[in-house]
Amino acid sequence: MNAVDIPFPTRHHPLRDDIETLAQLTDEMLREQGGEELWRLVEQDRLTAVRWREGVAEAADALAVRVRGRGPRIARELVRAFSAWFQLVNVAEKVHRIRRRREYFQQDGDRPQPGGVEDAIAALKSAGLSLTEVQALLKQLSIEPVMLAHPMESTRRTNLRRQQRMADLLLQRDNATLAPNEQRQLLERIRAEVSADWQTEEHPRERLTVADEREHAIFYLAEILYRIIPAFYEEIADALGKLYGESP
Repeated sequence: MNAVDIPFPTRHHPLRDDIETLAQLTDEMLREQGGEELWRLVEQDRLTAVRWREGVAEAADALAVRVRGRGPRIARELVRAFSAWFQLVNVAEKVHRIRRRREYFQQDGDRPQPGGVEDAIAALKSAGLSLTEVQALLKQLSIEPVMLAHPMESTRRTNLRRQQRMADLLLQRDNATLAPNEQRQLLERIRAEVSADWQTEEHPRERLTVADEREHAIFYLAEILYRIIPAFYEEIADALGKLYGESP
């Protein structure tokens, strides 16, 4: 894997660094866990697909030739390799959104973040709504998560928790006060998570059931939404107190 040739604006350089780190760890993991042949197939397929994306017409035919006739076992390993990589990139992007939000408030803490809770309530106040009217409006809001039936997304809870741990480790690496040995320890912990992720089947069984989908949905309800709802209400209360001068 290689992210060097992807252009990143300056504000996204930390994301580029995370992706490059994860790319290196993925390469090392594939060589160690899957063997040199698997890594070489993944890398050659990836480079061919990149050329196709860049507009090289013959690259599409070259990729079709490459994948034609591959046996089920190697095809499965290739799918797993790319799936594992895309999951890591998704983790890095989520971490970067957290990082950017923190940076915004550190650099311009007095101005609400565009599109955020305080910005929305400030727009209501500018439109002439009183605190009582805003409170009445908030009471009418109904935020309803929609869980669609998508068996291919029914990932093991162990894998989802592992992604949470990797996100936390990536955020810890932003700490400029860490000593070199502490940075190395964090990197080794991320390496261990990447390897464990490869060694764990993404799904608990070959034929997924309704119960698997239910458990997948419960993870987000119990371990994600349950934790962020109190913070969301606190952010609303803080914004109302700041803009209207009194707590709701």
